[in-house]
Amino acid sequence: MKEPLDSMYHKFVSEQVDIVGLYPLICLAEAEDGKIDYMSLAFGGPEQATLVYQTVTRHFLESRPPTRRLIFGLDRFLRPDQDLGPGIDSVVSVQHFDADRFAHCGRCYRPWRYGIIPYKSKEPIEVQDLAQRRMERGDIG
Repeated sequence: MKEPLDSMYHKFVSEQVDIVGLYPLICLAEAEDGKIDYMSLAFGGPEQATLVYQTVTRHFLESRPPTRRLIFGLDRFLRPDQDLGPGIDSVVSVQHFDADRFAHCGRCYRPWRYGIIPYKSKEPIEVQDLAQRRMERGDIG
């Protein structure tokens, strides 16, 4: 059985994140035919985050066969008042599109889910499994 896209993304993030964070950013897209595209999104800093959204949206709209699922994230520092646990000082804010969620929602328009993957940037990284379990259950989003 093929690994779900969100699990693949979590694995990529946990293998790529280091003490300076997640760079370049990672985007995975699954087409209707099951083919997975991997994109590395390099940009100049927080002020250019809009370019990430434009790049992902362009891929999403122009891909043939059409994109069925897409997941990407932006690396973010936490503010002092945002406490996610001991030593957690950064997150990857994740955005996950799933066309099947749109098709099964009926009247609502909820194909996008949002979440975070918290991590510690001041020491060797171990992405927390709690965030992955919450994302898989749909608690985040």
